[in-house]
Amino acid sequence: MPLRYVTLIAVLSIGACSLSSPAIAPSTAGHLVQDHAGLLNNGLVQIVVEIPSGTNDKWQVNKRTGALEWEQHDGATRVIQYLGYPGNYGIIPQTLLPAELGGDGDPLDVLLLGPTLERGTVVQARAIAVLRLVDRGERDDKIIAVGVSGPLSDARSLEDLDANYPGVRTIIDTWFTNYKGSAVATSNGYASADSAMAVVREASRYYRESKPMDSLRQ
Repeated sequence: MPLRYVTLIAVLSIGACSLSSPAIAPSTAGHLVQDHAGLLNNGLVQIVVEIPSGTNDKWQVNKRTGALEWEQHDGATRVIQYLGYPGNYGIIPQTLLPAELGGDGDPLDVLLLGPTLERGTVVQARAIAVLRLVDRGERDDKIIAVGVSGPLSDARSLEDLDANYPGVRTIIDTWFTNYKGSAVATSNGYASADSAMAVVREASRYYRESKPMDSLRQ
């Protein structure tokens, strides 16, 4: 990877540090899927941070309990064997991309660009794009978002991101198509902020329609 990309990842991950903790983190914010709206009336989205920017420990929200858990793989806690995440990674609560649409049945994934936030933070953000990924044959959209204030908040579209922060979209695409190894995930490129919000609305609708289903709580 060219040096300028490595350097920019470091800039996006300002303040990142090792956040070691037990394998289950109790939440003071209630059930992190059910108790927080994902699509807000003001046109913003709400995000639950699972993995702080610049870190490698693979945490995720348990849909049944609403707690943050350190993902297990072959009996060991999972640590990403690649550069740390290029943004705060998490979910948009009360969303669902079902299998019939090529999804994995989980809440929408989101990458929040900007300074590192603590795991479990619930924060409002603006969706500016969607990265269209396919992971092992499943649709795996990643909503790209920025904070409502602070670094990168002036980027309200892909065009703004390219103009004000050149190279960022390339870094994100490169990271997601390589961190699991070669030929695991493929990218179909980016779509606009309007497209991103359409994905969020679609996933919010499926969550509402599927809420009584047992699969939502597993």
